Amino acid sequence: MPDAVWPTAFPRPTSSRNGFGRELKGFTRPDGSGGRFATCWVVAFGLPVVPLSRCYLSQERAFSTPPRGFRLRAATRYRIEGESRVRVAEVARTYAFCWLLVPAVVLAPLLVLLERVDGDDRSNASKAALVAAFLAVLVGSILVLTALLAAYRARWAPVRTVVWVDPPAGGRRTR
Repeated sequence: MPDAVWPTAFPRPTSSRNGFGRELKGFTRPDGSGGRFATCWVVAFGLPVVPLSRCYLSQERAFSTPPRGFRLRAATRYRIEGESRVRVAEVARTYAFCWLLVPAVVLAPLLVLLERVDGDDRSNASKAALVAAFLAVLVGSILVLTALLAAYRARWAPVRTVVWVDPPAGGRRTR
């Protein structure tokens, strides 16, 4: 079923600093014209808090900057072509991923480490090995989670078709 999209001349800004602000999350796969949907969220600590709007985007360009120290920046710049009604399924999927799956993957190795170290009087070498194992599991789980997210976006994310309509009455101003 196609999604009704209305053009907008005044899209909400989507920028965040240190995990606070507005971000696009819950991307769909590109449709035949190359456009895709994403939901604009208010975020705190990088986690989605409140969905603001659902945007229809076109990709302007992808870029990366040369690495400096430990910083490597890669980003994609999107242009917001229009807005659509927020889909409850996409909001629920984003909440589940960001509030349940990601914290579980990040916190599980920490909980295992705390359980193993608590009350242990073993040598420092075994504690160092335990910390190394914890870091390996943590980094590995984050890499696996990143790979699964990339595979989801490339293969399993829904493709939505677009029908352009006039903006709803009382909605935001358009061109």
